[in-house]
Amino acid sequence: MPSSLLTLLDDIATGLDDVALLTKVAAQKTAGVLGDDLALNAQQVAGVSADRELPVVWAVAKGSAMNKAILVPAALVISAVAVRAVTPLLMIGGAFLCYEGVEKLAHKLFQGTAHDDAHEDQLRRALADPAIDLKAFEKDTIRGAVRTDFILSAEIIVIALGTVASATFATQVLVLTSIAVTMTIGVYGLVAAIVKLDSESGAPLRGDDGLCVACARGEAGEAIGRIGTADEGGGRFEGYTDARETEKKILHDVLAKGDAWFRTGDLMRLDEQGFFHFVDRVGDTFRWKGENVATSEVNDAIRECAGVLDATTYGVEIAGHDGRAGMSAIVVASDFDFSAFADHLARRLPAYAHPVFVRISQNLDATETFKQKKHQLAREGFDPAGVTDPLYFRDPALGEYRPLLADEHARIIGGTIRV
Repeated sequence: MPSSLLTLLDDIATGLDDVALLTKVAAQKTAGVLGDDLALNAQQVAGVSADRELPVVWAVAKGSAMNKAILVPAALVISAVAVRAVTPLLMIGGAFLCYEGVEKLAHKLFQGTAHDDAHEDQLRRALADPAIDLKAFEKDTIRGAVRTDFILSAEIIVIALGTVASATFATQVLVLTSIAVTMTIGVYGLVAAIVKLDSESGAPLRGDDGLCVACARGEAGEAIGRIGTADEGGGRFEGYTDARETEKKILHDVLAKGDAWFRTGDLMRLDEQGFFHFVDRVGDTFRWKGENVATSEVNDAIRECAGVLDATTYGVEIAGHDGRAGMSAIVVASDFDFSAFADHLARRLPAYAHPVFVRISQNLDATETFKQKKHQLAREGFDPAGVTDPLYFRDPALGEYRPLLADEHARIIGGTIRV
């Protein structure tokens, strides 16, 4: 009996290994079509108001799940009673993908963006017209998205079926079901939103109804993720070992009373096509040269330097550069030396974390809770015309700090001085 049980368990384990391997292969082969499905999810809410985007995505997700519930059994029936039909179906699907590719290239080459811009303008005018039935508009949007999802899902299921055509029927069932579930959750189950922030406090802005204010397309705000189960359009959030720190990352009553979202700390924007773009980090961390710079670490390093009494670091925008350049406002003693300062930072910090600009201040204001007020400093930036304190910039060629005057400021903005 024990031997038979071990044999059974070994057979089960072998079968699961086969399912896992075939699912991985099928997922790799369907990745290209899945990209089209992701693009559909990004574009399906074009023209829909921000507060209605999630309900529309959820409605399309339910339609997509229904599509899979039809397609997977149909594919299994074809595999069982008409296995020779799999190859022609793959050929038809491949021909359709080729047609789609040629059509998209032709649209890009011959119509350009004028057609898309006209369509978006038409959508905006429709939303602004009180005579337009927005519920009917949403229903049309949802029906169109579900129809397109059906075609893309059929392509994915057929490709996956071709991968497991020679496997056992049980393996086919498990692989196709796994692909269908993973695809639906991956495309529609990971819900994110972008909300406006208060420029002073960094806290999300709320309207008169107590809910957070969603950003419009093209507007930067903090990206947040829905907490909940997949069927609610949310995901799992385990948080930190410290319950208080976990609670700081959670927002309640965001888009509806009783909902919960986690704060990513990333400033992002959503473009007109529905794709997310990273802008910067929120609060005490900013991004420069593709790296995250923690202001607390920069401040600690600067304060260790001889002659520095206090320091605060923040990010400032430079035209033509992604992210924000580091700028430190420092209070110094009479024995402060910039050469020693540059040498100290070279030993203490990676190059991308060195302050690009330095402002010599008489003192640094703090809040009642002793947090430094650096929002005003960040707004004033590094323009000598608007800042009375002495300014310096780091010359990357020499690795030393030089006075920042009007001429140097203009050359930095113009790009002739590379920072």
